[in-house]
Amino acid sequence: MILRLFGLAVVNKRGELASGLRVFIRMFATGSTPACVLILLWTWRGEVSALWPIETVQRFSAAGTVITVCLAIVIYRSRRRLFSDRFAGTYLVAR
Repeated sequence: MILRLFGLAVVNKRGELASGLRVFIRMFATGSTPACVLILLWTWRGEVSALWPIETVQRFSAAGTVITVCLAIVIYRSRRRLFSDRFAGTYLVAR
């Protein structure tokens, strides 16, 4: 998990590690943002195709990963709960 790599943990309001369902909901809410951005970029450029070259798929995958990691860092550094945390009932804390 990328969060563990950065020394972060997802906990509930009691400070215990969050359940798998809460973590899934939080990651879905966090991951949907870059996914929506990428989908908008694809459709805006008119390149919606099932037969993209592998380089294009790798570039968009790398961009999505970078956006997700940056979003996780922004959530941690903001010192307040953003949408994904409020939606899942979790907190992002340093381990």
